[in-house]
Amino acid sequence: MPRIFPFESYEEYVKIQSDINKLKLNWVYLEKVTIKAIVENMNTASTVLCHGTRNGAEQKYFKHHWKNAEVLGTEISDTATQFPMTVEWDMQKQKDEWVGKWDVVYTNAFDHCIYPIKALQTWKDQLSPDGALFLEYSESQSVYEAADPLDATLDEVMQMMTDVGFKIEKMRAKCRAGGVLIKAIK
Repeated sequence: MPRIFPFESYEEYVKIQSDINKLKLNWVYLEKVTIKAIVENMNTASTVLCHGTRNGAEQKYFKHHWKNAEVLGTEISDTATQFPMTVEWDMQKQKDEWVGKWDVVYTNAFDHCIYPIKALQTWKDQLSPDGALFLEYSESQSVYEAADPLDATLDEVMQMMTDVGFKIEKMRAKCRAGGVLIKAIK
């Protein structure tokens, strides 16, 4: 059963996530080959939304492949404004103007969620009719601590995705820490 680190409040969660972001601001978790696998799978996309992007590396990699695409990233920390194509936003929350808009929604930060079902429903709602969620997940990075509050097995993550109505498939892509890239559609 998934566990979520017990923060005293939502504000404490945001503060800790922001503080950790600032400590790791120059560190890129993402492997370029992961983005390449998504690009090869989708062939084309006109809109891409990346969640939990710290320093905007994901957006740059997607823009490299899809030069004409609208690419945007979210980051919960106030550092977001330092990076192009990035807005300060909690990836678990919906923006009305994002509903049904995005051909690709990508994240490698699912283990940072304290509302995993809400986040998955939000991301599902953000997909365009032919869009796909690409969720990179590593059990070894899901450690039930303030930095990575969601502790879940890969099977539990896939079950949560199914529970919110996603149709999922595992993709083989090189991901950090023995992770896997999951493709999900509506």
